[in-house]
Amino acid sequence: MEGILVGCNQAQEWLLPWWWLHYRLHNKHPVAFIDFGMSDTAKKWCEEKGTLISLDVSDDFIAGKEEIDPLTALTWEGFYRGNNFWPGRLGWFKKPFALLKTPYQRTIWIDLDCQIRADLSPLFALCQNPSGIALVRDRDPDTINRDLDFGLIFEDEVVYNSGLIVYKKESPAIAEFARRAREHNREFIGDQHLLSRILYEQEHKPLELPRRYNRWKWDKPHADTAIYHWVNEEGKEVIRKSLSALNPLFFNRLAR
Repeated sequence: MEGILVGCNQAQEWLLPWWWLHYRLHNKHPVAFIDFGMSDTAKKWCEEKGTLISLDVSDDFIAGKEEIDPLTALTWEGFYRGNNFWPGRLGWFKKPFALLKTPYQRTIWIDLDCQIRADLSPLFALCQNPSGIALVRDRDPDTINRDLDFGLIFEDEVVYNSGLIVYKKESPAIAEFARRAREHNREFIGDQHLLSRILYEQEHKPLELPRRYNRWKWDKPHADTAIYHWVNEEGKEVIRKSLSALNPLFFNRLAR
């Protein structure tokens, strides 16, 4: 069985109807919603649209700022240019446990800030490789250079974006992702760098997906874009503006 997996907490609930609208315009695969801590209203909404799955994972294992070497903490804050990313880590390192909860044999995990613009069916077969996983490489030169400058990656290491992950249920990379998230999260700034390190170290490399499945704000417009990823607060502001421009009644009717 094939399906889509998304995760949501209370701070992200406003994205659910927007994400669903764009998804349903092009796709009909079943969707499972992982509850990272949603309100009762949002849970009911998810149950009406698909399968709701509770994530019973405490965040006690995720190292806070006070548990990180001070120089490392300062370096991480410099990487994020002063943004308060520490609360974000509480959700990032729960992602691998959400991935393990999938009810599907082949799954596409999609972040809620991803605007889906095409049929995603071709992606499912692409995780049928020895690693059992397929992702899009992070190709932003500025980010890659900062990864190196801040010592977050090795010179020959590839960083993959974890906003879109295609994987089969028995993928060893996903199981290792969860294990190291629990035991070694203090060594990594976020889930993306941890997953990329696992894929760098393992024998079987992931299938690298075409850029059209995870384009970001620095990419030039392309007619073939299947997923546009509105990352960071700048991207969320674009989504908010697009929502404010829509007639609420018309939007709510479309997003049913």
